Amino acid sequence: MSLQPLSPGPANGEATFKYWLGGLLKHAPALTAMCAPTPNCYRRLHVIWGPSHGNWGFENRSQMVRVKHDGPGSDSSYFENRLGCSASNPYLVLAANVAAGLDGLRNKIEPPPGDGIEGCLELPKSLPEAIHALEADVYMAEAMGAGLINWFRLVKETEMERVAGSNNEERLEKERQMYLHLL
Repeated sequence: MSLQPLSPGPANGEATFKYWLGGLLKHAPALTAMCAPTPNCYRRLHVIWGPSHGNWGFENRSQMVRVKHDGPGSDSSYFENRLGCSASNPYLVLAANVAAGLDGLRNKIEPPPGDGIEGCLELPKSLPEAIHALEADVYMAEAMGAGLINWFRLVKETEMERVAGSNNEERLEKERQMYLHLL
């Protein structure tokens, strides 16, 4: 198999792979809220080796989705969504990713060209921006449910109020107290 798992055609699930990826990238700004649910998570986005756009690339760790191929003689390909932070709830991340992927499959959403940012949506640069993107994405808000989205926003607004500080050091200390107090 070639390193072109996103070429058109039904062989080896290529269409499924392509459209699922298209759904993830279309909804990337909304996914960011679930995948990066704390203010601290945004320190690793929009930096070198961190995703800044809803994009993909072969073996490219700076893209949101890194497409992997198992090597010569293998017809196995997979991708890793690099948007998730360790502070995220894996169940919410899974639900949001499945919802976005299913939209891609149902609507045959084509992904933009790989290894670049042309035609790609920019990821939110802060948690408030990500929450706004989630609420503004009609499909994702409906798929995740209005009750969950409202609850998520209220919890995150409360957390952001608690860690707000006049300087970076004070804010970091408040985040440590809130998120790491049991360690």
